Amino acid sequence: MSNKWFMILVLATVLGVGIFISFTSSQLYMYEPGFSGSYTYNLLLNAGLGLMLGGAGLGLIAGAIVGLISRNNPKPAGKLGAGALFDDWGVSFCALAGLVLMVTGIMLGGVWSPRLVSSLGVYAVTSNMHIVGIVIFLFGSLFIIARMFVSGDYSLVKTLWNGLSFKKRSNYLPSYRWGVWALLIGFAALGIKGFFLVVAHIFHWPSIVTVIASDIHGILALIATLMAIAAIVLMIMESNESKAPVRQSRVAT
Repeated sequence: MSNKWFMILVLATVLGVGIFISFTSSQLYMYEPGFSGSYTYNLLLNAGLGLMLGGAGLGLIAGAIVGLISRNNPKPAGKLGAGALFDDWGVSFCALAGLVLMVTGIMLGGVWSPRLVSSLGVYAVTSNMHIVGIVIFLFGSLFIIARMFVSGDYSLVKTLWNGLSFKKRSNYLPSYRWGVWALLIGFAALGIKGFFLVVAHIFHWPSIVTVIASDIHGILALIATLMAIAAIVLMIMESNESKAPVRQSRVAT
């Protein structure tokens, strides 16, 4: 089995476990009457924090172990498209988390989109999957940080940093740049809301703080979603363009 297929198998397994947890842990939620007969649902934050801290801790441990075993991160070769982001384990987990957060975020609704789920059961499962996406993202992020720190190899940072530039570079395709920007803005969206949600919960800040943070989160999430869609479209176009010369040469022979 190739490394790529093994990675796909691991990511699919993690996603499957996350879906199973989401369906079996609806007790994390409670509901109370809201405005106009609707319902608002609140995560029991302490339980959610336990999952997040667990994911972050596992990411640190796994990243440190990999950093000890493999001192040098494989250097990317050739032209880099958005698909190259999945050559790194940590970035792959972050990308998977981004996909989960994007889909569940759209379903839950926000400042720029209506809520697509209405029943308590579906809302609970979707909210659980959103938390699972956050846990996976924390795992991937802390995995990258721990691996780089232990191994002393920071080449991934340089590669991602170069990908942020929209200047034409011979080895960075447009889909790669849009993909890196989508990950960066998605990280900012998650970090801003997570920080204010936790701090407001601990220090009992007024709800307006979390409302504003949620609105900022929603706007950044929209931008990240559009950039991710652009990266996928560009990646498909780049793949078709790369296959075109091969098809033409076959026709010529």
